[in-house]
Amino acid sequence: MHFWVVDMVSHARQDDEGDPGIYMLPSPQEHMDMDDHKECIPDSVLQYCKTAQSIYFSGNLMATNVLIKTAMETIFDDFLPIGNSRGSLSMKIRDSISTINHNEPLANLSTSTKKRGDLHELFSKHHGTDQDTADAMMQMLETLVMYLYVLPTRFKHLEERFAKLNEAHIAANAENNSAADDDTLADDAYEDESQIDKAA
Repeated sequence: MHFWVVDMVSHARQDDEGDPGIYMLPSPQEHMDMDDHKECIPDSVLQYCKTAQSIYFSGNLMATNVLIKTAMETIFDDFLPIGNSRGSLSMKIRDSISTINHNEPLANLSTSTKKRGDLHELFSKHHGTDQDTADAMMQMLETLVMYLYVLPTRFKHLEERFAKLNEAHIAANAENNSAADDDTLADDAYEDESQIDKAA
């Protein structure tokens, strides 16, 4: 379990004795360790993602927002066709789709399970399966389930969550604007009454 003492303007909170408040934030162990995958993540992407995580763990939510967007832009910059590096995040994602080979893992798996393919041969020799082979096969199965079912579902749930969060923000802003308008009307009415009293 990790505790972080946050003494920043964005989280200014003090107790009766004036000491900084102590915040318990999500443990880093609950999140991806980017360094575990550094051999397959470009250095620029790795650094932005690690920085975003560090800021998130520190509790600076505003900076987290900004850095996550920057990290996403850096990720899709890496996939953009040559000469196409401008535009919004949405445009970068759209323009990167054609260069991201989503089918490659399945194509390679198909090749491996063909006759005389590595995985086909290992499946056919099930009587001689050792621990390393079983471990690799189980990792393949778990990765396949993650790729085909879990990750798409996670993206879907995140989109639903973003929609609810945005709806809540819009409602809160509308409520704040309505309250501000009511205050303005009340101030105007008070000034009108004052002018009437002076005239009388």
